[in-house]
Amino acid sequence: MSGFHRTRAAVISILLSAALLASCGSTDETPSAPRPDAETISLDKRQKLADAADDRLVKAVNEFGMKLHRELAAAETDGNVLISPYSISMALGMTYFGSAGNTRTEMAETLGLGRLAEEEIAGGYRGLGELLTRTGKGVALLAANSLWTQEGIKLPDDYMKIVRNSFNAEARSVNFTDDAAPQRINDWIEESTRGMIDKLVDRIDPDMRIMLINAIYFKGQWQKPFDPEETREERFRQEDGTTANVQMMHRTGYMEYRATDRWQAVRIPYGEGQMAMLVIVPDESADLASLHEQIWTDRSAWSGPMENHHVKLGLPKFKADFEEKLNGTLIALGMKDAFDPAQADFSGFGEADKEGLYIDEVKHKSVIEVNEQGTEAAAATSVGVASGAPQETVSLTVDRPFFFAIEDMQTGAWLFAGSIREIEGK
Repeated sequence: MSGFHRTRAAVISILLSAALLASCGSTDETPSAPRPDAETISLDKRQKLADAADDRLVKAVNEFGMKLHRELAAAETDGNVLISPYSISMALGMTYFGSAGNTRTEMAETLGLGRLAEEEIAGGYRGLGELLTRTGKGVALLAANSLWTQEGIKLPDDYMKIVRNSFNAEARSVNFTDDAAPQRINDWIEESTRGMIDKLVDRIDPDMRIMLINAIYFKGQWQKPFDPEETREERFRQEDGTTANVQMMHRTGYMEYRATDRWQAVRIPYGEGQMAMLVIVPDESADLASLHEQIWTDRSAWSGPMENHHVKLGLPKFKADFEEKLNGTLIALGMKDAFDPAQADFSGFGEADKEGLYIDEVKHKSVIEVNEQGTEAAAATSVGVASGAPQETVSLTVDRPFFFAIEDMQTGAWLFAGSIREIEGK
């Protein structure tokens, strides 16, 4: 389609929901896997699959996530920011395969996919999705995609083959003008996030034609749990300079740690060590804004394994949520035509584009809860006790604003990333 479109009435909506239960109890009741053939696999087998994955797509997802984080952190100067780069990239990836022309070019550049061929993009998403949801012991990750179309619309077979094979997307037909449609979609989101997100759709535009949804749910057990008896009330300095009394968890042991005169970082493993929470805290004399600049421009200090140290760690229990319409952020990153009724080209959606499609809304909602609970993994491979004389214990108390990421240690993918500027006091 050219840029000279007739008046448009048909819209696309993209919804993203991310739920994290970070070390909140046992993962014996693992969420049903997104693929019927998925199973728990050994750490060694998973590493072999990770070695075969396309690291270019992983890099693209991470870079895209940090570009998003940068824009959102600048806009949300007084609140928490929490996103799932993987979730957002997956949903926009499904939309990308329905785009054409300059709209497709802009989406590829924004997502970091510009140098990859179409079959490499499709294969990369498929491989990464299959790997990340085959998590191994102690971690449960459910990533679910769905494609909702207005009753009577049939999408091209080639497109449907891609979204089914590469994104494992459920295809559902719905009457968007039906008053019950929002609840039906919210029910799917609630089920896919195990009840952590129960409402993302308030109302549906009567001109809605296609809705693409990604939901991701993470539940991880700390490899070494925090003892609840060691949790005590301490002060957390909020971004605005005020303080809040929070429940500070404590644990001492060997873990990956690195520090400079500007920040301290610790990596706390889940399960068998296949995933971890990376926590980076600015020095007392610095602030989160200066830390952000390094995270956005050069993450090499944290991209690989860090040194094992004996760490006396204090980490606050916290709950946080974040909900944002990403239209303006994505436009600022270069994805302009997709939102412009006069320029968008989604002819890859076939007959659905006969009225002229454009993206009406990209909405992201995420929640996280972190506490002490969890059971010790059977394997103790990441204890990492160094030989020789005992190391001096270093202390890290996360009592001020910090950045965190949930990492897949075997692929390097950042599944979630966020900045916690404030914690609700007790």
